[in-house]
Amino acid sequence: MSNRDLVTPGTQIGKGNLRLREGVFREGNEIFSSVVGLVDRRGNSIRVIPLAGAYIPNPGDRVIAMVTEVQFMGWMTFLRSPTPGILKVGEVPQRFDPIEGNLVEILATGDLIFTEVISVNKYMQIKLSMRDPQLRKLMGGRIFTIDPVKVPRVIGRRGSMISMLKRAISEEIIVGQNGIIWARCENIEQEELLKRILEKIEAESHTSGLTNRVKEILKEEVGSG
Repeated sequence: MSNRDLVTPGTQIGKGNLRLREGVFREGNEIFSSVVGLVDRRGNSIRVIPLAGAYIPNPGDRVIAMVTEVQFMGWMTFLRSPTPGILKVGEVPQRFDPIEGNLVEILATGDLIFTEVISVNKYMQIKLSMRDPQLRKLMGGRIFTIDPVKVPRVIGRRGSMISMLKRAISEEIIVGQNGIIWARCENIEQEELLKRILEKIEAESHTSGLTNRVKEILKEEVGSG
């Protein structure tokens, strides 16, 4: 079995004393895939990268979330994970008096935010922060969604794919690790082009040459890629 081979659950992908990572299991001396995905063997470790799945947060992930509830000292948010994200008022860089102020003045239900996961405990309690200057409330724009496991393909190796999309369509594109993407384009045509390309990336993420195919579409549509 070679790297990047597409496998299904139960496919034997190796044997011997390899270190098992996600998406695989062992029976005796043989190693099998537990998901539909791509084989990834590096050194003495092996895993299968799933082609579909829910967003499982990790500390350091930057995600796009929607405020679902305003509480006394913070907000509950939806970020496509099994449990909601918790954003405490102390993690938002604005002065707030809990006696005289109103949290709705900072963030209200339905607001979109670019935020960072700072911790996840064993009970899947997810704590968020917006302390970094790059993290902020997102105004206007349009939301797109893809499978969270396809996010690396949207970003590309060393940021090649997302850089190309920003040059050709809009500089204001933010990709969340949870598969939520926000973009503010100049017109509906740009929005629809971005939507079409994201759908292509999601459908063809397991194939080689994807960046070049996207580049050709951009050249045809906007003359650059």
